Amino acid sequence: MVEKERGGSGEREERSFLTNIKPLGPYSLFRIEDNFVFLSGQIGVDGEVLKETLDEQLEQALKNIYRILVSIGLTPADIVKATVFTTQIDQAQKINAIWESFFRKYSDVLPARTFVGVSALPRGASIEIDVIAHLKDEGALFGVGKHFFLAKDFLKAHEYFERAWRKKGKYSELAKAFAILSAGFIKLHEERFQRNVFTKAAELLKNFVTKDKIKSFKDAISKGNSEKLFDLSSTILEEIKIS
Repeated sequence: MVEKERGGSGEREERSFLTNIKPLGPYSLFRIEDNFVFLSGQIGVDGEVLKETLDEQLEQALKNIYRILVSIGLTPADIVKATVFTTQIDQAQKINAIWESFFRKYSDVLPARTFVGVSALPRGASIEIDVIAHLKDEGALFGVGKHFFLAKDFLKAHEYFERAWRKKGKYSELAKAFAILSAGFIKLHEERFQRNVFTKAAELLKNFVTKDKIKSFKDAISKGNSEKLFDLSSTILEEIKIS
């Protein structure tokens, strides 16, 4: 199996991309439900510009899918099912070559796929792709927890961090720390600052961050500075690499 790293140095950039990319209609760009991530169809647009040729559109659509997945802590290796719609079904051989080249970079197991010829696609595109990704390990669960935490959806963050923690893998203690942190921020929304909860999380984080960061973290706890606590927690999450 080809080994892959989740996130990496470009993850923050991809998350910025996620805030800028907009669906073409009244639907969600993606939905995370239980162990699956469902991505809406992607065409070959870069910003507002549709690429010209079939090859360019396919490569851009796959790039868009990659960037959405990376922004939530996943990779194309997590894709288990894809559907391809194209107005140029006669170019299947060319599409397959680009497709295989893309996915082989991430895994030696290709996703299941449905290939459909159509008469027309949005914006006059030649190809559109939707995918389903599976959260199959603690790294994927942690990545989704990270996505929700940074979006300040602490209920969802707690759910996925706790699930990663329950896997009892090499990131179990880290996931537990952020599950506890998420619980602390949930209490803050109820206007209850629970120092003992944040202190417990700080103790767990000692093995993953510098002494200076822990000192700053504990100082924010003692002052009841929730904004500083979130900023520090976010910085720690951004710096931690999950492989």
